[in-house]
Amino acid sequence: MNSRASLVDSWRAIEVVADNLESTLDVIFSGDVQNNTDNPLSLRGKTGRLRAGLQWDSPLTRMQERNQYRQVLIEYQQAKRNYYRFEDAVWQQLRSELRNLRYNRYNFELQRYAVRIAAQQIIINEDLRQIRESLSLASGPTAARDSVSALQDLLNAQNTFLGVWVFYEAQRRNLDQDLGTIRVDGENIWCDPGPITSEAYGFAPSEPSDIVIQDYNQGV
Repeated sequence: MNSRASLVDSWRAIEVVADNLESTLDVIFSGDVQNNTDNPLSLRGKTGRLRAGLQWDSPLTRMQERNQYRQVLIEYQQAKRNYYRFEDAVWQQLRSELRNLRYNRYNFELQRYAVRIAAQQIIINEDLRQIRESLSLASGPTAARDSVSALQDLLNAQNTFLGVWVFYEAQRRNLDQDLGTIRVDGENIWCDPGPITSEAYGFAPSEPSDIVIQDYNQGV
C-alpha cells in the first residue's frame, strides 16, 4: 500500500507541473486622476485617465516548465516500473514460501520413512544377535559397530525429521505474516489458522495461490 501510494503521488505530480504549461490571459485595468493646477489637492475628474487591456502569456515561451514536465513524466515511468518490480518481488517471495511448504510436505514423508527404516535396522540387528545366541554362536566382529551405527542413524533420522517439521511450522508463520492475515491472542501468541488452504487465507479458488498443504502436527 505504501508503494502504491508513492506511485499515485508521482502521478499527481504530473498534473501539478502541467498547470505551469498552460497559457494565461489577464485583464488589466489602470488609471489615475491628475490635478488641475499646481495645487496637488486640486483634483478633477475630467483630467482622469482609465486604461484597460488584455495580457496573454503564451505557452510557447515556457522552456523551463516544459523541461520540468518532461522530467516528471520520466519520474512517473520510473516510479511505475519500481512499483511493478516491488509487486513482482512480493509475489516471488510468496511463491517461494509456498514452494518451500510443498517441498517440506514431501520431505516430511521421506524423513518419516527414513526414521522407520533406521528403527527397523535396529530390530534386525537385535534379531541377528538372538539367532546367533540360540545357535550358540559368537557375535560377529562387526556386531557392536553395526549396533552403534544403527543407533546413530536412528538419532540422525529423528533429528532431520524434527528439523523438517520445525522449518515447516516456521514457514507457515512467515506466510501468515507476509499475507497480512496473522493474528495473535491476548498473550501475543500466534493463533494457528489451521491447514493452509485458499479459503483460509481469503483467496478465490481460481487464483494461482490455490495450493493446499496439510498440517502435520498430528503426524509428528
